[in-house]
Amino acid sequence: MKLLTNNQLKFAAFFLILTILLNFGITQLLNAEEFSLVWILVPLYAIPTFIAGLILGKKDHEILPLVVTGFKFHLITYIISNSVAILKHIFGFASIYENINTVNLTIVFWGLGLLLHFVLYKKAKTKTIKGINQSEIFE
Repeated sequence: MKLLTNNQLKFAAFFLILTILLNFGITQLLNAEEFSLVWILVPLYAIPTFIAGLILGKKDHEILPLVVTGFKFHLITYIISNSVAILKHIFGFASIYENINTVNLTIVFWGLGLLLHFVLYKKAKTKTIKGINQSEIFE
């Protein structure tokens, strides 16, 4: 059993690059005290991420008739986004306006959302056999 599909690996690579670019851009804007411009980066980050996840998630769903593929994409974004944010602080790349407590709170609250998603993911998996909906197998 593969841990991640090729589409999930592609998404992870794309998301890692995009996340590093976002964090670099935010730090640069904050250091220049261009606080209002930071909000411009958010849609430039969120929209391509959503589109990539949607397209690659649909490709996974077409190739593999799995009921639930979204959880792994959610987990990938959680791990990469928070890892990049923590590493930025550990290696001293964060702006003086960026607080590690914000990262910690993000990890906690996003983690609670991820935990809920995991519970729903497990619940959906109990209604499947090897990821295929039982009703599709026994029709």
